[in-house]
Amino acid sequence: MKKFLLYLPILVAIFLIAGCNYQNPVVMSDCEYLDNPGLGPNDPYIVNMITSGNTAIGILKVWKDRDFMHCEFTAKSNYSFGNIHLHITPDKSKIPMSGGCPDLDKFRYTIHNLPANTKSYAFSYPIIKYPVAYNYYYITAEIDFENSVDHPDCNYAWAAGLSFTTCSDFAKYFTFKING
Repeated sequence: MKKFLLYLPILVAIFLIAGCNYQNPVVMSDCEYLDNPGLGPNDPYIVNMITSGNTAIGILKVWKDRDFMHCEFTAKSNYSFGNIHLHITPDKSKIPMSGGCPDLDKFRYTIHNLPANTKSYAFSYPIIKYPVAYNYYYITAEIDFENSVDHPDCNYAWAAGLSFTTCSDFAKYFTFKING
């Protein structure tokens, strides 16, 4: 009986590890979001894409699975996308800047000249397992949109969030929690 009690913690640990084995697709969905419940593809984090006048012209949905963070842009009915700029980093100081504002030309993901009437576009970003210090990813996203009737003076929007204090533009960023 004493030997059994000595091995009991080891057996429990093996059972728990086997219970969240990502190789088993049946168990995967039960274990995948324990550190951040509700942020799966059916319940994404949603951010408005806003113009300088705070008009929402679309949304950015963000969710994660075990290996990737997914970002999906969707335009409102009377808008479409021309260009998309997206940068994701676990370190805010790694957001490319120029003159105090985000430098779109150096963003990790940049798509130019999307086909006319593009209403949706998605990216998948590999999640690298960083040390505990990196519990959040910083996301900044800018889109050029088409709808000159409603917005003749402004044809771009940023994902809603916090302002860059050094930038005279209305550029924004937000954080996405990836760990416990």
